[in-house]
Amino acid sequence: MTRWLVRLALALLAIGVALAALPLRASSGHWAMTSWILDFTKRWNVTVQASLIDTPPLNDPALVQLGAWQYATTCQPCHGADDRPMPVVPARMTPHPPDLRAQVARWRPRELFFIVQHGIKFTGMPAWPAEHRPDEVWPVVAFLRELPERNVTTTMADEPGAPAAWTRLVCARCHGPRGTGHANARVPALAQQPSRYLEHSLAAYADGRRQSGVMRPLAVALRPDEAREVVAWITGADAATPAGALTDRRGIAEDGVPARDIPACASCHPEPGTDRSSVYPVLRGLPATYLSTQLSLWAEGRRGGTETAAIMQAIGQRLSEEERAEAVDYYAGGRSRP
Repeated sequence: MTRWLVRLALALLAIGVALAALPLRASSGHWAMTSWILDFTKRWNVTVQASLIDTPPLNDPALVQLGAWQYATTCQPCHGADDRPMPVVPARMTPHPPDLRAQVARWRPRELFFIVQHGIKFTGMPAWPAEHRPDEVWPVVAFLRELPERNVTTTMADEPGAPAAWTRLVCARCHGPRGTGHANARVPALAQQPSRYLEHSLAAYADGRRQSGVMRPLAVALRPDEAREVVAWITGADAATPAGALTDRRGIAEDGVPARDIPACASCHPEPGTDRSSVYPVLRGLPATYLSTQLSLWAEGRRGGTETAAIMQAIGQRLSEEERAEAVDYYAGGRSRP
């Protein structure tokens, strides 16, 4: 027994010495063989696991532009951009985040989607912050496919100032100057929305009740007073009045479907400039693609939000595809669906 214990102690000591000698320091880099094995394993694993993913059309300019904005918010802090070198701290990682311009050609779109959505262990590449929002990941993929032929600039990122001031600049990147909107049909203007609704939406993003891999990191970084500052900045803009309804049909927007306990959209959602409600968003003039995406998320049970979300969760799952399209046509203000 004594001899067996001595052998066990010596074996444990040898293992301890071997483990202590392993080059775990990030500053030491990888051996060439280690890098090859890890890269081969990564390539094979991603190729196999992404093989059944269906790739949607990715050549919509609005989709690519949205992906560029999301890249600047979520990817640029580690991977850098043309007008910003790789940040100092990520550059000291092992492995460090690669220059994506030289990497994307190695991967098919479905493989890029798999990497962006799920991340890769042992590389520092995180998963997308919102697990159930693949619709946010595909724009990034669309942008990455064009990355080798584009310039990636981050004009409004990394500006000095308090977190709220920085966030205002990031808001403007996607939602337009002071939230007044862009021509991009996939991003909503915010300036017409009630202040209370926007504040509660930021809180919902921050605590995960409403999922978004783009919005949650920004919302989490804001204290309540900073969130109110951002909202005041947005709602203080002189926004243009949204366009009128695309169709003269009253339909579900004004009549609902009483037989199926579906109220009229207009019974909750206010018209721009009215004070009827401060907890429901204004729908008039929002882009058709954005509205269609949100209604699909409600229908699939993947959309949360403010304290009134439970109402829309029940309604969204009762709406047929035709009824969702009718509501979108009514509120989209003449902006066409894809």
